[in-house]
This record gives sequence, structure tokens and C-alpha cells, in this order.
Amino acid sequence: GRAFRAVLWMYCKDINKATRIASYGGEFFAAFLIILGVLLVFSGGIGGLWFIFLGLFLYFIAKMSYEQLVLREILEHINIKELINANNSETIEPNLSLDKFFKKYVLKSIKERHLVICKKSYGLVGLRQLSLIEKKKWSSAKVKDVMIKLRNISKVKIDDNAYNAFMAMIKKKSEYSMVFKGKKFCGLISMQEILRKFKLR
Repeated sequence: GRAFRAVLWMYCKDINKATRIASYGGEFFAAFLIILGVLLVFSGGIGGLWFIFLGLFLYFIAKMSYEQLVLREILEHINIKELINANNSETIEPNLSLDKFFKKYVLKSIKERHLVICKKSYGLVGLRQLSLIEKKKWSSAKVKDVMIKLRNISKVKIDDNAYNAFMAMIKKKSEYSMVFKGKKFCGLISMQEILRKFKLR
């Protein structure tokens, strides 16, 4: 598949067009193998099952390749500025107890994530992190003990695009990405918001 796409790329001079053609070709070849396998099975050839399984596998790979192309083409044209929401987080003290955090912020706010600034570094904390600690320990545990550290959060620049943010989140296995302009924090974007924009396009 990749070798075929490379040849098409050299000919078309367009990686997107080459991927699209290679994907269609892969789906067609996969369908051929599946039909051949079915015919062999009905004619008594057990080996036809291998053709069916191979065809299904190739079809899945080709489909995934095309869907990834579509995803990339759409998200690359969505600017981070379209996704950013400077009001979807609020700054809290890292030494705040989880009990006070729950009462002061979680119960009174509709925001999903809360920004933590600790020694000029950042972190995120929300309901999921709160649920990791037994409620009877909330009075002694602090926000800084459960927050997601900066090194585990994907980061993007404000002039970046949604595809790069999407891939950064996948790499970090993060639901959110922090947006910066230089060293200045601008806001959060979520995987959910990126996928919502993708569906709208």
C-alpha cells in the first residue's frame, strides 16, 4: 500500500490525491479477494477462507488510511483560535484541600477543568482526578497531589492547527491541550471540541 502510494505520489505530485487513489485501489483489491474467497469456499476449497480474511484485513487498512486523510484535510484548515476558550478553566491554589476544592469550585462551577499554577508551572484538575482519592481523605489531600502535571498535558501554540493539536493529544493520551502564545497561557482546547468541529465540517 505504501509503496503503491509512493509511486502515485511521484506521478501525481500530490500526497492527498495519491493516498485517495491508493485507498480506493486497496478497497477494490480487497473486495476482489473477498469475492474470490467466497467462490472458492462454495466450490469446496477451504483455502478460500484465507482470501476472505486477507480481503477483510486489506479493506480495513485501506478504509483507515482514507479516513485518516479526510481527518487531516479537515482539521488542518481549523485554526486553534477557533477552538480556544479562555473561560473554560479557572486558576486555583495548588495547596487547596480537595474538600474545599470540591465545595468552592466543583459544586459552583460548570467548568470541566480547573487550572493550577504551582511555582510557575501548570497543571489540570477535575472530577476525574478528584474521584481517584477516597472522600474521607479529601480534607488532608491537596490539589497539587492529584493534578495532572504539565509534562503529561499536550501543549500547542495559538497559531497552530487542529490536526497538530489532535495528534499531540493522542501522543500524550490527553483529553485536553493547553494553548500558549510564547510563555503566556491562552486557554484550553478539548478533544471533544475538535471532534465536534470535525463533524460540523
